[in-house]
Amino acid sequence: MIRKLSLSVTLILAIILLASCLPSAQATGQSGGNAGFGGTPGFQGTRRFGGTPNPQRLTQRAEGTTFPGGGGFGQGGGTPIPSETFPPLPTGTATLPVTPPRPAGQVGLLSPGDQPVISNIRMFSKNAGWAIGTGSTDSNDHILSTQDGGATWIDVTPAESFDPSLGLRKQATAFFADAGHAWVTYQYMAGPSAVTPPVIWYTVDGGQNWSTSAALDVGEGGSFYVPGVMQFTDMLHGFLLVHAGNGMNHDYVFLFSTLDGGKTWKRIVDPSTGNLNMSCTKTGMDFADANTGLVTGDCVGVVPNTIYLYRTTDGGSTWKPVRLPVPAKLPDMYTNESNVCGSYNPGFSGQTSWLVVKCNDFGPGVVQTFLYTSANAGETWSSHSEAAAVDYIQFLNTGVGWFAGAGQVYLTVDGGKTFKPLPGLAGGGQPDFIDQTTGWMVAKAGVSITLEQTADGGATWTQLKPVIK
Repeated sequence: MIRKLSLSVTLILAIILLASCLPSAQATGQSGGNAGFGGTPGFQGTRRFGGTPNPQRLTQRAEGTTFPGGGGFGQGGGTPIPSETFPPLPTGTATLPVTPPRPAGQVGLLSPGDQPVISNIRMFSKNAGWAIGTGSTDSNDHILSTQDGGATWIDVTPAESFDPSLGLRKQATAFFADAGHAWVTYQYMAGPSAVTPPVIWYTVDGGQNWSTSAALDVGEGGSFYVPGVMQFTDMLHGFLLVHAGNGMNHDYVFLFSTLDGGKTWKRIVDPSTGNLNMSCTKTGMDFADANTGLVTGDCVGVVPNTIYLYRTTDGGSTWKPVRLPVPAKLPDMYTNESNVCGSYNPGFSGQTSWLVVKCNDFGPGVVQTFLYTSANAGETWSSHSEAAAVDYIQFLNTGVGWFAGAGQVYLTVDGGKTFKPLPGLAGGGQPDFIDQTTGWMVAKAGVSITLEQTADGGATWTQLKPVIK
């Protein structure tokens, strides 16, 4: 049963009136999909086909967001916003002062010697990086930092409030910009929002110290606060997509933006503004710079001949639908009513952008996957077939990239035109490469999750045994 949006009667009536006034999908490319949050609970929940992100457990990396290789593009309408680059950080190994145990009302720190399970990883050199993980006896998400390539980790989790009497775990949605700058927000998984309004934690020194933003204005939607994607395009400009409720074939979302490095956030999209179509499950978001961004979605077949894709060129204030070209080898892929198609994994590297379209044919039950690329920041697109359904995707700005999904990892060296399977690692997971040879993988095989490392581009892998120090 689809969970109803917890809003006031007045707002519900306003949303219904707004939905009834939307132009038809045939005329505008907008879609009215039967969305909701019905995926199987878990990190990579599924509903129609494998790898569909479950909004109850969406994180920055799970939804395909990557830190852009360059900013300042700003193509299209609106006034370009200047970018601020991240300042260099001091070199050397970060150390943290010894702190006393935290009170029961806060997410604690993992003990030295604990062996965490890493769920997301983001590395910035062969040694330094971040991760999200859980402890052997603590299921809350912890923010971890490494200075030795992932062998040992320091727990730098901010002092997030936590009520153990609820019997729920707290999960983190984070964005890691470099070895020093990070932003994190928390929610209770499958439970109520916090009694107090949510905030964004941020650090500029690798987690040695954290500050909190002003409280986010979630209005009456605060009873359903599920962060989906957080991203910063430079040291001042950032975005946060929040699932705020669902019902009547809609996935209601808030989009917050910050202009001061995360100290304050403004709600620029909500169900009442009408500037982003609330139909269909929102599966991802990514920005090339402070102006230009994409939101992807899946309408689960309610409206054929439509792929949910919206683009902004004014920092998220207004959004316009984007039409994707039909794959040349399958001209009826989007018009055949037996196919269910959605867009996923948007990403940018300068003016180059990409996303994945997955289509499930309910006749033979075959999943078709297509990689779309754009050379003009998502204004126009071309398609390429892929070998398998993709749960994760990562590209370097050289055109080298990795796909992971359907129990296999693939490598491309030509921007996705061709790709080959890597023999050294079975199963899927989240790839994280810092160059063409050095990378890590949060590898998933059934219920097992391991952290793997490669020094030869993925031909061979070594399993790491993370430990808290």
